Amino acid sequence: MERRFNDFSNDSWLQISSALDSRFKNLSFIASNERSNVWQRLSKLLESVPDLRPVSIEQEPKEASAKNLKMVFNLPDLDEVDSPSEDEVSRYRKEPCAKMDSDPLQWWKLHQGSYPRLATIAKKYLSVPATTVPCERLFSTDGFIADKHRSSLLPDSLNMLLCLKDWL
Repeated sequence: MERRFNDFSNDSWLQISSALDSRFKNLSFIASNERSNVWQRLSKLLESVPDLRPVSIEQEPKEASAKNLKMVFNLPDLDEVDSPSEDEVSRYRKEPCAKMDSDPLQWWKLHQGSYPRLATIAKKYLSVPATTVPCERLFSTDGFIADKHRSSLLPDSLNMLLCLKDWL
């Protein structure tokens, strides 16, 4: 078994997918010395994604009233919030893990405003089905319905029977 798992070619892809799944991002199933490598690979992937934040247009200098509002409500300066030094990956890692019964794609839909570039990568990695079981099951059902006793079934009739079987 060990030899087969060592030859697994999609190991990197699976590790990044797990890191992007908000339920498993602590990567407890990976050795602790390999976890930092996964996050570094994810950071490199993030560099290839363009920045999706809107470009701010230079405006006139801020008036004193806007400055006073910031002081009264203790609002941070927009430049501080959107600073490129605050890395999306490190902010994502600090976020608590999601519950096990939650949907990771739904989680990214809710948090895509906070992590726009990571959300783009997550949608790409997490949208791939984990198994081909539903497809295999359909072919198996097709084989049971279209046996030698029903060889005269029209394709449309077979399609309707498969749909009925799936819906029921």
